[in-house]
Amino acid sequence: MLNLFLFVFFVLRISRPFNVAVFLPRYYPGVQSDPEGALWRDPPNYWEQIVYPAYLDAHRDLFEGGDVQRGKPTGNKLEDLVVIEGLEMSMGDMVELCCRILLSEAKEKGGSRTVGSD
Repeated sequence: MLNLFLFVFFVLRISRPFNVAVFLPRYYPGVQSDPEGALWRDPPNYWEQIVYPAYLDAHRDLFEGGDVQRGKPTGNKLEDLVVIEGLEMSMGDMVELCCRILLSEAKEKGGSRTVGSD
């Protein structure tokens, strides 16, 4: 058996209003927040005031001028960061693009990143 390790990092850029519409409100049926079994529900403004600002802070170094929403990748921390402009493509096209990039990486770097056999 051949083991192959690929490290490809994708960032999907979409409009912020879309993010909020998709991620709020969220309920987590597998997580109980109290002994009575109530479901976790994000507090008001959780996405806008906590999650999204933390995401921006954590990813600033990856983009020119620290602009996560519009900047080009710096290549400083992740050389091959792939930024997909989600508003310009359908979901199917995005998945197909990611698959093509992964296949290309596997073909290009497969020989140098294989480890042993079973």
